[in-house]
Amino acid sequence: MPVEQRGFSRVDTVAVYSGALRDKIHRLKYAGAYGWAIIFGRLLVGWMETPKQMEGVDHVVGNPTQAGRQPFQHTEVIMDAAYTKNVPRAFPLSPPGAHRLVKQTETLPLPKTSSTLVGGGARGLARGRSRGALAYLVIVPT
Repeated sequence: MPVEQRGFSRVDTVAVYSGALRDKIHRLKYAGAYGWAIIFGRLLVGWMETPKQMEGVDHVVGNPTQAGRQPFQHTEVIMDAAYTKNVPRAFPLSPPGAHRLVKQTETLPLPKTSSTLVGGGARGLARGRSRGALAYLVIVPT
């Protein structure tokens, strides 16, 4: 799909969903271990601090969680934590509760495939090869 139709030009993965990281993500998503959102928010800010990572970026948004998801909308909680950790407001993140993307219904899971990407994963994620990666949309001007 062309950039003009999808509304964003890049999807990056911050980390691969496997092993210990997968376990922590599951604790956050399913057991409500909220403290992991703060860690993942800081991880996202650290990733944005990488030189040249944010060149040309207009806004960073998380792939939204379905409204009403329990115990909470984990992606939005991570993005809120990242905003809080972004003390000098150096990075283009939405303030808590003002997320640019909102998911109205649950999406079907991708078929199980291998997780192969760390950082800069636009191609693999777009093709569904990086199922479950800790991924964030990076909005770049077209």
